[in-house]
Amino acid sequence: MESDILLHRFDYGDFILQANLQSIIDNPSLSNLLDNIKKEKKSIDSNVKSWHYGWHVHKEYEQFKHLSEIIEKISIEEILKKEWSTYKDTVKLQFYESWVIDYTMLGFTQEHRHYPNVLASSYYIEVVGEVPCPLIFTNLIKERKNIEFELQPKTGDLFIFPGHLNHKVKAVGYSKKLVRKVFAGNLIMV
Repeated sequence: MESDILLHRFDYGDFILQANLQSIIDNPSLSNLLDNIKKEKKSIDSNVKSWHYGWHVHKEYEQFKHLSEIIEKISIEEILKKEWSTYKDTVKLQFYESWVIDYTMLGFTQEHRHYPNVLASSYYIEVVGEVPCPLIFTNLIKERKNIEFELQPKTGDLFIFPGHLNHKVKAVGYSKKLVRKVFAGNLIMV
């Protein structure tokens, strides 16, 4: 798994971990589960301006529990033990809350951050369409300059990043063929 992991580094120890888990996750099954949840559950109100549900879907649905355990393991192995090694023997990372999102046509997420959660994660269950749908990080510092950093997710992509990083999902315009299904969550130190 280590060779599949890319770490985008920025000044002041900030980073975005990127990995593609498509070979180890049953994305069609997760996509079907999300479709079924969408039929049964009403969307919640938040900074996400598209259908989304949850705060603890990893506790409600076994398949999302399995995915949250993989994300937690990657966070421990790749971030806690390597990036934050000073703390590796004194704290643990724990997957804390989660939700699912089905971005349709004009869906977007307003700029926000996940602080005080120590890490945030986004796993792209399904991405279809030729219209760009970037995950945008704002106010990052690279070589002492303030930058925006865009990632173009693909099916199976996982992004893990410090909870204090501002980010948003851009509205991509009208496209009937656009699909973006996401499992997102936060991790805390315990």
